[in-house]
Amino acid sequence: MIKDIIIEIRPKQWIKNLFVLAALVFSRKFIYMESVIQSLSSFVSFILASSAIYMVNDIFDIEKDRNHPVKSKRPIASGKIKCSTAWIVAVGLGGLSLVVPLTPLIWGYPINANFYLILISYILLMIWYSVGLKNRVILDVMAVASGFVLRAIAGAVAISVKISGWFFFSALLLSLFLALVKRRQEILMNQKSAHRKVLKHYSPQFIDQMISIVCASTIVTYLLYTMDRTSTFLLPVTVVFVIYGIFRYLYIIHQYGGGEEPEKIIFSDIP
Repeated sequence: MIKDIIIEIRPKQWIKNLFVLAALVFSRKFIYMESVIQSLSSFVSFILASSAIYMVNDIFDIEKDRNHPVKSKRPIASGKIKCSTAWIVAVGLGGLSLVVPLTPLIWGYPINANFYLILISYILLMIWYSVGLKNRVILDVMAVASGFVLRAIAGAVAISVKISGWFFFSALLLSLFLALVKRRQEILMNQKSAHRKVLKHYSPQFIDQMISIVCASTIVTYLLYTMDRTSTFLLPVTVVFVIYGIFRYLYIIHQYGGGEEPEKIIFSDIP
C-alpha cells in the first residue's frame, strides 16, 4: 500500500516545486537562516499540496485512465488503491500542507500569513483544473502555468520579498512555455483520444506558433528582470545560461521528443 501511494504522489514531479525557492535565490536571502527555514517549509508544503492534487486528479480521471496504455497501470486506475482510501490520503496530505508552514515558529521565524492565501488559491485552482479547466482549450495550459506562478509568488511571500513585475512575468512565461511543449508532445504521440479531449482542439502548427511567441517573450522579460534596479550586477550574466537552457530544451524535444515529462529531461540530459 505504501509503495502504491508513493507512486501516486509522483516524487519525480516534486522538482516542479523548486519554483517556490526562486525568490530565495534571486533575492539573495539564502544567507539568512530565517529565510532558508521559511523557504524550505514552504517548499515541503507545496510538495504535500501537489501530491494531494495528483491523487485527486487520478480519482476524477479513473475511468479515462483505465483506457490509457500507461496511466492504466497507476495504482488508483488499476484498483490497487481504492477511491475511498485515495480520498483519505489526499485530504491528509492537503491538511499537512497547511500545517507544515507553522514549523518555522519553532525557531521563532513565522511565515508571512499571506502565504496561506497563495497556497489555498493553488489548491483550489488545481482542483478546478482537475474537474473542468483541463478540458478547455488554451485555458488548460494557462491554468498549469498559473500553478507554477503561484508557487513562485508563494515562495516570495513566505520570506516577505517584494515581487518584481518582471519576475512575475518571467515565471509566467517560462511556465507557459513548459506547458505548451508538453501539449505539443502529447499531440505528436497520437494521444488525441477520449482520454484527453482537449487535444483535438490543438494542432502542432498552432502549438509551435504559441511556443515561438512565448519563448521569445520569456527571454526578453528575463533580460529586463536582470536589468531591474533591484538586481545584482552579476544577474545579467545568467541570461546566457537561460537562453542556452531554453534552446537546449527545444533542441531535445524536436530531435528526441520527451517534452511531455520535463522532469525526465532535467534529470537525464547531459549536454
